[in-house]
Amino acid sequence: MWINIDKPTKKVTLHEKHCSFVPTTDSKYKKINNMGRDGGWKEFKNREEALRFYGDNFPEFKRGFCYSCGTEEPPKNEVKLYYDDISEKELEELRKYDSNTPWSMRSKD
Repeated sequence: MWINIDKPTKKVTLHEKHCSFVPTTDSKYKKINNMGRDGGWKEFKNREEALRFYGDNFPEFKRGFCYSCGTEEPPKNEVKLYYDDISEKELEELRKYDSNTPWSMRSKD
């Protein structure tokens, strides 16, 4: 189990070991099993250990969800809160062009 600590967005996301988002090398601002300017990636033996680390060290951060490897239901409230901060016009543009926008939130055209 991996945990991605993202300081700029104040979000912590759990990832399975096989997830394609888990990096194999350090980046400029995020380190593996260490913290960089923008956060870091830390490996744990299991989900419980990762969640304990999150609660002990980053209780003020929101919990993210990985749509690639997530084995839990996505947190519907967090997705809604994210979109509440975007104007309707910006949201329409995202729905048209952004491939990361969930299908359920894209426009039908």
